[in-house]
Parts: sequence; structure tokens; C-alpha cells
Amino acid sequence: MEDVRTAVRWLKANAATHTLDPDRICLWGTSAGGHLAAVAALAPHGVFEGTDNLNYTSAVRCVLDGYGPTRFDVMDAQTEDERAKLQPAVITINLGRGARGAAPPAGAPAGTETAGARAGAGGRGPVSHDDAASPESRLVGGPVQSVPDRVRAASPMTYVGKDAPPFLIMHGLADNSVPHGQSVMLYDALKGAGHEVTLRLVDGLPHTFFNRTDLDDTAGPFQMQVREHPRGGPEVQRVEKAGVFDVAREFFRRHLK
Repeated sequence: MEDVRTAVRWLKANAATHTLDPDRICLWGTSAGGHLAAVAALAPHGVFEGTDNLNYTSAVRCVLDGYGPTRFDVMDAQTEDERAKLQPAVITINLGRGARGAAPPAGAPAGTETAGARAGAGGRGPVSHDDAASPESRLVGGPVQSVPDRVRAASPMTYVGKDAPPFLIMHGLADNSVPHGQSVMLYDALKGAGHEVTLRLVDGLPHTFFNRTDLDDTAGPFQMQVREHPRGGPEVQRVEKAGVFDVAREFFRRHLK
């Protein structure tokens, strides 16, 4: 988290050298990166700052959080609650050498997944987030249920206050690595504080779907459940079809124009 905020300040300090506008920086992270982007954007001055270029702020213009965890100690409960409604994945995520899933057999239609690919779905599949060996537990230095103060300190929702940049939160409804309820919780927290935030829950997409850079061309557009809250409200809800990268591009265009 300190690294992300320090990197933002480095960009601002060196903006002229690299022909950048220091006032138009957004963060985009997926999975653990989504968690880091959200915390880095929401944490107040003096928290996770590091030591370099402190004469600049770590504030950013906007954040795209792709399926990032937001509260580690309820992830297992949410995973269990969502299990019965977990959608089948409509795409294969190929992470290259060492990927969890097997490739589809020769001649299979585009987008076909094997059982092995479905189990991994581009992530680690269903695991106990409470386990001492889970990524979340290793991040906070102990089983998440045993260190509530550290879990709270690692949650972006802890830092939702009067100041927050606009957020776009996207999560696939076939995600068996991070329950989509994690994204709903962050959306509700930002909405409750009156901030500009949009949540898009995407049918049939598994964890790490943004890793497929050809996703919109090969499988889109995708049906999305959209909840949109402008600063000050009221919330608008709708269902629409769109490409996930098209949505991301439009979000950044709007805030970086």
C-alpha cells in the first residue's frame, strides 16, 4: 500500500520529465491490485505514505477496482452464501505457463472451458480465506479471524470518509476466488458516504477476466447488473450489455479528459 501511494507521488514529482499531467492520475487494479488501488485512494494523509516526495499528495482522480477483496474476515461466509448462485464461466482465462486450468481439447468451440479450467477460473478456486496459508492471512500476518485490528486496517472500507475519488467497481458473477459480495460492500460504503461510485456485476465472467485483453472481441458484449450512484445521489439501477474494456475506457475518458 505504501508502494502504490509512493509511486503516485513519484509520478507527480517527475511529471514534467515524463510529460504527464500530475492532476490527472487514476488507479486501476484487479484482484489483489484492486484491493491495493482502493486502499491507496481512500486512506487519509499520513496512512501508508512511505517517506519519499512527501511534499506531494497521494490523491488520484479516479479508481477502477476489478474484483478486489475488501473485507477479509467475511470472505468465507460470502463464498458459502454465493455458492448456490455461482454462474458458470463463459470464457477461459489462460495465464500461460503454470496456469491452473487445462486447455480445451483440439476442435472445441472458442471459449470452451475444461473442468480443470473451471475449477481454477484464472484464480485459485474455492479456498478457505480464513486459513493461515491464504493470501489474505499472509498479508496481515496471521489467520484473518485472529487479527481483527489488522484486517480492519487492511480494508478500504475503513477509510471511506468525506473525501473519495469516483470509483468504478467491476466483478464477475462466475468468480469463485473472490465473492462478488466484497465489491457490493465497498459500493454500499461509498454510496452511503455520498460518493460517486458505479458497481457492475457481469454475467458469466470468472476471476481475472481483465487478463483476457481480447475479451470484448471474442466473447462480448456482456450482460451487466449496474448500480450507479452520482455524488449526492440518487442511485440508478439498470441492466445493460457492454464490453468490459469499453466500460473501462469510457470511465477513464470521462475522468481524464
